[in-house]
Parts: sequence; structure tokens; C-alpha cells
Amino acid sequence: MKHLDNREDFRTDEEFANFRNLILANHKSMTFFRSASAMKNKYGRASTVQQLMQKNSIHLIVDFSDVEYRCMSDEFGFILVQKLRTILGEDPPYIIQCDAGKKRTGFVCLILEMLSGTCYTDIVNDYLESYKNNNGLNSLVNSEIIKDIEVQKIQKLIYYINGNQDFEKTNLEKIAYSFLQRYDMSQREIQILQQKLHQ
Repeated sequence: MKHLDNREDFRTDEEFANFRNLILANHKSMTFFRSASAMKNKYGRASTVQQLMQKNSIHLIVDFSDVEYRCMSDEFGFILVQKLRTILGEDPPYIIQCDAGKKRTGFVCLILEMLSGTCYTDIVNDYLESYKNNNGLNSLVNSEIIKDIEVQKIQKLIYYINGNQDFEKTNLEKIAYSFLQRYDMSQREIQILQQKLHQ
């Protein structure tokens, strides 16, 4: 899938920067954001991200651009928990980033959205938004590709987060909770994180 890297290909700076609020507890969060990298300019979006962060008074970046492990690995799980711990004692707003704000950021945001109680449909739509912003994915034209991403990427990630078990009849919030515990986040830390997700 091609990568669109020219500002002219996008209607807004937000779309170009893959910058948006997380969908937490089924509404747009005013404390958690996601985007392409403000520090690495691999896709030519850094200065736009910086401007949008300034506009939204965001100073705390949870950065995954330096993490080279696969999302579906124990190494990534422990790093994810370590990085999420950095926000527990800090005031919002926060922003989750990697290079394009799609794969590693998508995985982290998937877990945060699940933990907040966001419904499956909103989680899928938010994940797909990054393909629209990075690759020009069109829901009307690319319906087969969209279904493939849902099955081969989103559902596989949730399956992994659920300990490689089917998740259709399982509460997504409990799955995310157990995942964070698996990588040594304490019950108290998870509760603090959940409180922040509901701010």
C-alpha cells in the first residue's frame, strides 16, 4: 500500500499529521492524543505535528519510534508498560507517537481504548483512520482492503492481547487489564491509568 507524504494530498493538517484524539469510553478524549512523530521526520510530518501539539498544549510525548521490537512480542509488552508508567504521575494532555503513528501507536492506542471501555466498532474505525491518513484508504472504494485489515491486523492484535485466545465473548476492558498485568503493571497502576483515560 502506497504511503502519501505530500501535504497537498490531505484536506487538513490533522489528517496529514495523522493527529487526533483517542476514542476513549466511546467519546473523543481531551487528554490523550495520537499522531505521527514530532521528533523523527521520516515521513515529513514532524513540523506539522509540532504545530498541532503546540495548538493543543501537549508537552508529554509517549514515544515508540525508537522501539524496534514487533508489537506482538514480550519485549514490546514490557516496554509498553514502562512507557505508560511515565504518564501516571504527570498531568495531561499526552500524545502517543511512533514514526507514522500507525502500527506501534495503533497497538498502544488499541490497548488504551480497550481498557477505557471503547466499543469494538469505534476501535476498528480509529485504527483504520491511520490507513486513511497515511495511505489514502477510502472506505467506499477499498471495502475489501478494509475488511482484510480488520481481520488480519486488528482482530489478530486483539487475539494476541487476549493471550492467543478468541475474544468474541470476552470483555475487551478485561482483556486489556490482563495484558498489562502480564507485563508487570500493578493493579494500582492500571487503576490510575484508567482514571486518566476517563478524565
